[in-house]
Amino acid sequence: DGSPDGTSKSIHGYVPAAAIAEGLNPDHTGMNYVSINQFVNNTDLNKYIQTGKNQKLAREIVKLFPNSQPDLGLSKIAVYNYDHFDESMNGESDPTSTKGYTDIKAFPTIQKWLYAHRKASNATKIAGIKKLLDKEGYTASKRASLSGYKIGIQIVNNISFNYPEHDMFGRKNSYTFILGKEIGR
Repeated sequence: DGSPDGTSKSIHGYVPAAAIAEGLNPDHTGMNYVSINQFVNNTDLNKYIQTGKNQKLAREIVKLFPNSQPDLGLSKIAVYNYDHFDESMNGESDPTSTKGYTDIKAFPTIQKWLYAHRKASNATKIAGIKKLLDKEGYTASKRASLSGYKIGIQIVNNISFNYPEHDMFGRKNSYTFILGKEIGR
């Protein structure tokens, strides 16, 4: 049972066990939404952020930190430890271990602002993020000078979903990003 693009009507049926291979699909082409648990590795996550049709805001956020790359482990920490707002689809999950990372910096003020402005354009959201980052001391020059930091990120930017067989309709939102250093790197 599943939806090919993450938002359209689900397809369901039976498939012979011999036709199934265990693992995760690293090809997210055309999918509206991919859960953080569906990525295979950092390369897979980065490819999705760079090519995903609904990842424009995520790409713009990543550009704000020119020397920091998205990291799958840190992204899971961001989703499960720092996305606690009512409208988040991950708000009820159990925290995950931060082992392997240090100097984690979350941006709850920015996150709350994004949820409050979820219907705003991406240009408005980026302008708001820049303004709030400046206010927190993360000016463009400071962000450019960050060394050794990675980004944990999941941006689900007001994407509609429609699962009539489960009486589920609405919009998905998740606006979370954090910075952190990987221990030993």
